[in-house]
This record gives sequence, structure tokens and C-alpha cells, in this order.
Amino acid sequence: MRSLAWTASIWTISVLTIWVTRRRSRQRLRWSSEQLAIILVLLGSFTIAPPVSTNEVLADPLVIERIVRAGLIGLAALVVLPSFLRNARSSRLRSGSGLTILWLYLLVAALSTIYSVAPIVTGPKVIELATGMLIVTSLYLSPNPKASLKNAVSLVVMLELALTVAAVIGFFVIPGVFAAIQYRPGFLLATTLGAPWWSSNSLSAAGSVVAAYSLARYFEMPDRGRLKWIGGFAFGTVATVLASGRQGVAMWVVAVGILLFIHRRRLFLWLIGPAALGLVLMNWDAIFSILSKGQPESSLLELTGRLQYWQSSIAAFSLHPWTGYGFGAGGRFVALSAIGEGTRSNVHNGYLEALMGVGILGFIPLFTSLMIALAWSARQLVRKINTALAILIIPLVIHTSLDIGFGAWLKPDFLILAGVVVLSDLERAPRDVTEPREMIPVATQIRDG
Repeated sequence: MRSLAWTASIWTISVLTIWVTRRRSRQRLRWSSEQLAIILVLLGSFTIAPPVSTNEVLADPLVIERIVRAGLIGLAALVVLPSFLRNARSSRLRSGSGLTILWLYLLVAALSTIYSVAPIVTGPKVIELATGMLIVTSLYLSPNPKASLKNAVSLVVMLELALTVAAVIGFFVIPGVFAAIQYRPGFLLATTLGAPWWSSNSLSAAGSVVAAYSLARYFEMPDRGRLKWIGGFAFGTVATVLASGRQGVAMWVVAVGILLFIHRRRLFLWLIGPAALGLVLMNWDAIFSILSKGQPESSLLELTGRLQYWQSSIAAFSLHPWTGYGFGAGGRFVALSAIGEGTRSNVHNGYLEALMGVGILGFIPLFTSLMIALAWSARQLVRKINTALAILIIPLVIHTSLDIGFGAWLKPDFLILAGVVVLSDLERAPRDVTEPREMIPVATQIRDG
């Protein structure tokens, strides 16, 4: 419950700050049902139960954290359902292929409850995923779907930005809570950035996403008002470094490199790129020492234990390749339990987690959705349009290869992926009617300052 309390407090302070700022400038704020539902489902994802063994989960699943999480998900569904029904009745939109594929993924996940090794785990995770899909579909059917979806994806990133800023400030102001001495040191300091709501690895990954989005927004915006995004980029970068997660560094390097190549190509090719490469080559021993964080080479070659998890996952997957072991349950209750790591929540690879959960039948629609999102993002990046949204898929693909990402159950990553997939649908199938002007939603105002 501690993670939920911190997250809810930080988001409440952020929203109140925006409300006060907008009220002084006499700008009206309006929350949509979908935006409120997004906040509720994401609050649910921060309601984390203490780590216990798989047997303890099955023996006593109704702990307070899971009950609260179920309540938040149920409330989110109730909030968005009237808007979904209203939009479904009034919309003239054709069915989108990407959206249909995502619903097929949900259908396979729901059917997996029948044969899941842990139905008590799979059932609630399916309901969470269904609520997320309900939100995305309602946005797709809304009177102004493109703007609504862009604002929704931006809202998810801005909520992560609020948590990232709070963690970085807390590292210096409340080190007893946010600066921990872990079993291995940080990149630059003995302490490592952490938070009650995120592990250091999750903070590093979130920081890289925030940094990439903020840098893209800086490049997109006109000269006036763009400097504030440098602040977002700085906070995201500092979080990535202080949290000392190698996955976050990889996400940051690839995403920032692509953005510089797209928006500042000559500067990147003739100055930044060669200078960065030269510094790495000349200081490789020091950089390797920093990134290794004092770990032996054998541990690095095993990706800090991940190879063991992945080998166990592949072995288990080979026994039930088509259907898996149940959505959100295969990794922990089969692969990790087989090697005595059942207290861990996932195998640190979202693609393997999906294969373990829903098998090839469920992985095909998920992978197809990813290809749709990548194709849309590539088109936007080449055209230098919507680059802040398009760049997000790059760090998420890397994140899913080293952590859960969007690959198994409802997380911020999945909401971003689904939003991009449906934006691709809208690009291919324009509306039959003219989209009306709407009042600027809260997410837009959060995004633009």
C-alpha cells in the first residue's frame, strides 16, 4: 500500500498544481472519463503486494493490496463504460484492424483462464487488460479520436514524468527514502536512486522514456515555450543515471540517438556522434567499470541472472507452445518456480512472458500489433511528424526485451503501445464525418505546459 499512497499523493499534487496555474490564467480544465480511467488503472498497477512464494499466492490470494487493486480496476471500468457506450452509439468509425488484433489478443488471454495453472491470477489480470482495452476503444470511438488518443498517450508519459521528478528531488532531499545503498553500487555514486513505487531498474527505464519524449517535444515545439522540455529531458536523464539501470541506459542511448539523427542530422553525424564514439573508445575501461557496477564478468555474461530465467522459460514453453500456461501466470508459476525463483513476478522478458502465458496463439496478435506500431512510428519519424509519440515505441521495445514492458499484462507500456496501434488505424481509415472542435483536455494542457 505504500507505493499506492506515494503515487496517489504525487499525482494529486501535480494535478492541483496544474489546476491552480490554469485557473490563474483563466483557462478551464476538463477531465474526460477516459483520462480518469487511465489514472485509476495505473494506480492499480502501483498497488503492489509483498513478494511471497507461488504457493503462498495460491493459498491466500485475497491480500489487501490485491483487493484494493481490484477495486481501482473496477472503478475505472465503471467510469469509462458510459462514455464507451455513448461513443459506440454515435460513432461512424469503421472497425480498425489494429484494434481488432488487440481485442483478439485479449480474447486468447481470456480463454487461457480455463486452463491456467493459476486461474486466480490470470482472471484478474485479464479483467485489467480488458479495462485498458475498453479505455482505448472508447478513445477510438470518441468524436475527436486522434486528439483524444494522442492526449491519452501523453498523459501516461506525463504521469511517469511526475513520478520521475519526485524521485530525483527525493534523492537529494529525502535520501533515507530515495537513495539506497544496494548490493552493488550505482554508476557514479555509492547510493542508487530508488522509490517506494518503483525499483531502481524501473526508475531508470521510466527516466529514459521521459527523456526521449521530452527531447522530441523540444524539437517539435516553436521557440517560445520549448525550453521547459529541456527540464523534462534533464530530469529523465538524471533519473536514468542515478537509478543505474543498464536497460535504461540502452533505451536512452538508442532513443536519443534516433531523435538527434532525425532532427539534428548534420550536428549528430559530424559532431555529437563522432565525439561520443571517440570518448567511448578512449575511455572504454572506465565506462565498462561504471556500467558493470563492480560485478564479475561471469555475472554480466549471464545478464545478471536473466539467462537462467530465459532458459527455464524456453524449456517450459517447448512443452506447451501453442496455448501457454495462462495469461500472466506462466512465467512465475512455471518457469521461475522450476528454478526456485517463484517470489519474482516475471522472467524479465515480456516477449517470453507472453509466450509462456498465451502461447503462440496469443503471441501472434501481440507481435502483429507491435509491427503495426513500429511501422506507424517509422513513418512519423521519417516525416518528422508526431515524433514525441513515435519515438516511444523504441525504448519500449528494448524495455520489453529486458523486463516485463508491454509483453504480458496491463502496464503503462501496454497503454502506450495500444494507443499507437489505434493511431495507425486512424491514419489508414479516416473518419466519415468532420471531427468537431473540442475543449482542450487536461492531458493536452499537462503536455504543453
